[in-house]
Amino acid sequence: MMKTNTRLYIRRSWPVLFLATAVICLLAACTDRSAGSAGAEAITLLGKTGRITYPAFTADVKYLNDTLLHWKTTDTTGKVTEEDAHIAYQPLNDHLYFLNWIEADGLTVSQVIDTEKGTVTAYLSYGNTQVSSGRSGELVKGKFEFIKN
Repeated sequence: MMKTNTRLYIRRSWPVLFLATAVICLLAACTDRSAGSAGAEAITLLGKTGRITYPAFTADVKYLNDTLLHWKTTDTTGKVTEEDAHIAYQPLNDHLYFLNWIEADGLTVSQVIDTEKGTVTAYLSYGNTQVSSGRSGELVKGKFEFIKN
C-alpha cells in the first residue's frame, strides 16, 4: 500500500518539482554575481595607468582617483598633448566603467571601458561652427590595456 501511495504522489507532483527546479535555476542565472561573489575580484581603474589605442591616437591615462585623471595623447604624427581633467567616474560592474570629462578646449569625452575584454567605446563632442547646433560628435572605439605607472 505504501509503494502505491508513494508512486502516485511522485507521479502527481513531478510537474511542481520540475517547475520549482526551473524557477531556482532561472533565479540563479539572473543573480548579479559582480558584487561580492566568491572568486570574482573587481579590477579598479583607480590608482592605475591604462593605455587606450584609437585609430588616430594613443592615450596614456592615469586614473588618480574617482574625481581626477591625467591623460597624455600621441597622435599619428607624433604630436603630444596632455592635461589633468576632473571626471565623473562610475563603476558599472566589476569590469565595466563609465567616465566623463570636459577638456580645457571644450571637448567632452564620455567613455565606457571594459577591462575584461580590453575595449573602450567613447563618444566625443566638440565645437563645430559649421553646424547649426554649434557642436558635433563622433563615436570611436579602441583597445584598452593596463600599463606600469
